[in-house]
Amino acid sequence: MKPPLLLASLVILLHLRNISSITASDGAWCPDDTDHEAWLEVTFGDEQTIVAIETLGSAEWDWYVTKYQISYLNERSDWTWYTSDVDTFTFSGNADPLVSVRNYFNSPVVAISLRIHPIESVGDRSLRWELYKCSTATDNGVTQSATVQECDVPDLVPLISGENGVEDSQLLASSEWDDEQGVIASRLTSDGAWCPDDTDHEAWLEVTFGDEQTIVAIETLGSAEWDWYVTKYQISYLTERSDWAWYTSNGDTFTLSGNADPLVSVRNYFNSPVVAISLRIHPIESVGDRSLRWELYKCSTATDNSVTQSATVQVYLQDPCSLKSILDSA
Repeated sequence: MKPPLLLASLVILLHLRNISSITASDGAWCPDDTDHEAWLEVTFGDEQTIVAIETLGSAEWDWYVTKYQISYLNERSDWTWYTSDVDTFTFSGNADPLVSVRNYFNSPVVAISLRIHPIESVGDRSLRWELYKCSTATDNGVTQSATVQECDVPDLVPLISGENGVEDSQLLASSEWDDEQGVIASRLTSDGAWCPDDTDHEAWLEVTFGDEQTIVAIETLGSAEWDWYVTKYQISYLTERSDWAWYTSNGDTFTLSGNADPLVSVRNYFNSPVVAISLRIHPIESVGDRSLRWELYKCSTATDNSVTQSATVQVYLQDPCSLKSILDSA
């Protein structure tokens, strides 16, 4: 494949390839302040099947993009917005300039060119990015593009709802707005949502399991009735060997990116699985009231006799498919 060509609407910084790359050690792409419809574009030599996008903020300043949209061009149509239920979809970006966030497309994007459009940011719209395609090895060892369905996807087992979910009595919260917005409504499958009392400034929602679980992912939604959702949150957990601890990154309490739409779920995979007997989610920022529905997942594999069991950490740490960098592949 020819080296991808990187373009931008208006650029403050030179050497766009090195600066906008997710692997750049210093800097970031940043559009001109006067560019109110800024975009960053990559053009490939031929069409690519893109399954994920990863972003970072500035390597030098506390500037990062918190929300963005995607448009793309293929050989059969003009520029098109990436949508969800017909509407242009807004992705959750970063909550920290130095901690990457990877979003997987619900349906792979087949494109010869793709643009990222910063919508909201903290500080200037500084951005580093990477796009990924999925790859599988053929019988002769040659790597080829694949769809997400063809990739090796470990099974995720829901821990809160579903056949093996917890009882209502195992859900707890620091407060509830009212009975209709209580902990029972926090299940991802609920037609409502949990919402803490307005006076509860350190709100949390908790689940307690019968025994320790190895948790690999968390998924969130907002209210099913109102345009209320949590945009940033933190995680704390309790094990059989230690007291409550915060989920951290490089020693600091890590803030996870939440939702950009109350009805479009966002799933975050933990860099290291969380082994816990109890886990709390702490809403930090929200649009409207702090309405939340959630699910936690463990990973499972099937044994030879088809009995499902917990998988090893090595399985948890795999990507949902074998991903190959596109922007840095040249």
